[in-house]
Amino acid sequence: MKDTTVGGLFSRTWRDFRLGFVHFLAYDLAVKVVGAAIVVPVSSWAVTLALGFAGQIGLIAMASRALTGGRVSALEALRITARKLPTLLGLGALQAALYCMALAPFAALAGIAYLLIPLRHDINYIITARPPVFWAMAAIAAVLLAGAAVAYLTLYLRWVFSVPALLFDGAGPFGALRRSARLIRGSWRRVGIVLLAWGLVLVVGPLILTRLLDLSAESVLTRLGTDLGPVIGAVVLLVVVYALAMETVTLVGLSVNGLLITHLYYRLRAERGTTLPELPTARAGPRVVRLGRWPKGRLVAAAAAVGLAIAAVSTYAALGRLELDRQVAVTAHRGSSKRAPENTLSGIEAAIEDGAEYAEIDVQETADGVIVLLHDEDLMRVAGVDRKIWHITHAELADVDVGGLFAPHFAGERLPTLREAIAVARGRIKLNIELKFNGHNVALAERVVEILEDEGFTTAALVSSLRRDGLLKVRALNPSLQTGYMIYQARGDVARLDVDFLSLSKRLVTRDLVRSVQGAGKEVHVWTVDDPRRMSALIDLGVDNITTNEPAALRAVIEARMALSDAEKLVLAFGNWLRE
Repeated sequence: MKDTTVGGLFSRTWRDFRLGFVHFLAYDLAVKVVGAAIVVPVSSWAVTLALGFAGQIGLIAMASRALTGGRVSALEALRITARKLPTLLGLGALQAALYCMALAPFAALAGIAYLLIPLRHDINYIITARPPVFWAMAAIAAVLLAGAAVAYLTLYLRWVFSVPALLFDGAGPFGALRRSARLIRGSWRRVGIVLLAWGLVLVVGPLILTRLLDLSAESVLTRLGTDLGPVIGAVVLLVVVYALAMETVTLVGLSVNGLLITHLYYRLRAERGTTLPELPTARAGPRVVRLGRWPKGRLVAAAAAVGLAIAAVSTYAALGRLELDRQVAVTAHRGSSKRAPENTLSGIEAAIEDGAEYAEIDVQETADGVIVLLHDEDLMRVAGVDRKIWHITHAELADVDVGGLFAPHFAGERLPTLREAIAVARGRIKLNIELKFNGHNVALAERVVEILEDEGFTTAALVSSLRRDGLLKVRALNPSLQTGYMIYQARGDVARLDVDFLSLSKRLVTRDLVRSVQGAGKEVHVWTVDDPRRMSALIDLGVDNITTNEPAALRAVIEARMALSDAEKLVLAFGNWLRE
């Protein structure tokens, strides 16, 4: 084989991509159409993953013919994909199972370490104070993660030729893995360097492109002034350009990756003197295809143009539905916890001063059943007292200072009861009461509902928790109370949950999820967001409530947005969308 250097390999791969560009584009468009027809109605991550994995077959089939002077049309590639799909899915399932088996020992060692290392204090104290046990855990985690990464990458390289083996040699899932392992033996370094180099390009390239598009869009939009018409036209055009750029990046990334793997596969087989594989269904034909001379090329170009036109129309329609003056509620996390000790009366007062509509507080039971404000299971982080909340009475808490560690001028601050928090909040701020179930609760939900009813505070309070059973109990005791389920890992259709609002970790929030939840008649709350740019982006996503440690900063973002013209808000919304 020619081009034995890494540079030569990339050069030939890029040449083959250019010559077969139309075929790759046609196949990519066809896969997207089929995927949309299947994934949208089924709405399954497993189906989406399977279709993405199956796309490798067609790309490698097309790449193989590019090496031998022929071609595989997009339609034929789809036929090959469909015919090999059951075997390919079996290969994917087998690989997933073997990956899990390989990584299981590392997970088991992590679990054993967690059980053996004595954690006398709440995990939040360990993370914040970083005692010696923290560094021991960090060192163990680093070693285990490094080991797991090496195991994963080793298996990935070992099996990198399993799809070509399945396609060309007619091997089954197990046979394809064995053939790939034999083929790469003695060539780990060479193959690893090539794939690592291309992997870095795939990671860094889109980041650079997105940044360049962001800067270009900002430059264009800032020159248009406050006239809404030109701004809308510019945004539609920029969205089309962005969609075209991302589609190009995806096409290049997937196609070149398939070509690289196929080049390496052919080269290693030639070096070992084995017969080079052929596709019996492939048609011989010219390799070079020009858009202007190939009728199907014009068809592909027309399909791409239709797709871009649809993107433009969809963008224009979306802009028409955009709520430029959408309001969002401000929730101060554990009170205004950057300016005052968390879960204290001072924190609630600071939240009121910062303009928050809600103060989020955490509640637990003391040894004698009094509901007090506290996040952790023990008092180490907030007071330096090594006692669990379920081992201390309310009377004993009178001697515990939870303000001095935060700042000297808060020395003497005590842990308040829920009734005391309500007294400070009444008529001034609403409360989002998070039930902290610690495994030692007696009647947390019942006592919180009883207090809210006794104080006449049910309409000014939200009740949230990570535990659905606790929320169901609250709803059974008082159906009028607004309840919210806190989610840090979304599984299934969370919009169907029987609550009034969903409180989502900020990393989970997407435009589609917000629309789904709100379409089900529920509000979307997000925690915990302190970055002003992220606050603005979430407002444009349409969330209803943002929890933050910096309520004054969020209030400033809201007021700054209110001062913008509609055109400026549209430009801001586009910029936020581009950074999603």
